[in-house]
Amino acid sequence: MDKILAYQILDNSLSRWIIFFAFVLLAYFFKKYISQLLSAIVYKLFRRLTSENEAKKFHYLMHKPFEWFVVYTSVYFAFKALHFPASLQEMAREEVDLSFLLHAIYRAIGYGINTWIIWRIIDFLAFIFYQKFSENNRHVDRQIVPFFKDSIKVLVAVVTIIISLRYIFNLNNTSILSTIGFSAVAIGLALKETIENIFGSFTLLLDKPFIVGDTIRFNGIEGTVEKVGFRSTKLRTLDKSLISVPNKQLVEGLPDNLSGRLCRRHEITFYLSVNSKSDSVKKLLQEIDRLLKSHTLIKIEKAPYLKSISLDGLEIWVAFTLETAESTVFNATKEEIHLAILRFIEQENLQLNERH
Repeated sequence: MDKILAYQILDNSLSRWIIFFAFVLLAYFFKKYISQLLSAIVYKLFRRLTSENEAKKFHYLMHKPFEWFVVYTSVYFAFKALHFPASLQEMAREEVDLSFLLHAIYRAIGYGINTWIIWRIIDFLAFIFYQKFSENNRHVDRQIVPFFKDSIKVLVAVVTIIISLRYIFNLNNTSILSTIGFSAVAIGLALKETIENIFGSFTLLLDKPFIVGDTIRFNGIEGTVEKVGFRSTKLRTLDKSLISVPNKQLVEGLPDNLSGRLCRRHEITFYLSVNSKSDSVKKLLQEIDRLLKSHTLIKIEKAPYLKSISLDGLEIWVAFTLETAESTVFNATKEEIHLAILRFIEQENLQLNERH
């Protein structure tokens, strides 16, 4: 038995290989349970901020990252039981340190998993604050949460890259700063549009031309703001499709915040037959004026009048402002006025004329 366990495979005894696979198999079969245990332990740090329902959200977010963390840690201890085979290094090129290369890849994966865990914790904290602001109807704070969530994630990624360069490749601070400097210039030139959108997002958050939940009109598109993101703003259109508008365009394009309106204006233009009697036309204008003045929500800019006379007919112009921001009330009132005007035209035996 001792001879069997001492049998060498790639410069390692069979007993070392058994220990290696034991760690790997244990990680594979027990990763789910260890992940749940880690999730429960870490969740205690946020227990005072959360409720029972939010605990389920935390476990859902952390399940996969912690499973990968368990596998990564187990593989680390598994490889501790092995010696790096000298024969593998001899098979590689002389200028390549295969052991160092594999070690660098392994550490990079570790940094990636840790970043994943931190990102999921950031997602959970953002979820908590978003829920609390929603309960208190704090729309502006609710809008800021997604932006800062994305910003902190980017910061964590940058810090992870710097740490990786420092400890994986043993670079000094001067080399790292030089690399970052050159990279920043190259990235800045390549991602000029993205950087402009990021600054646009700061402008939207500071000036607040609209907030999440507002209905805006921009470049002929009307929709409800669902998210002001790090690079773009998401709008849910009237036909329920989702579009993403770059923040730079929103800042430069002056979107119309329909939810911020205190009233709505409406114009009506129609043509009567050139054979219409002047008395009937005058009476029609008086009836329309009386109708508008009697309406509690309508404010008249100018009295209805005969705007022009031509071969196209007699052009009648009517304009009013409805003191409401509700689209349903506005549409219902427009319909009421339109039907009343048609009724007045019928009463005066007038004829509408098609404009050519």
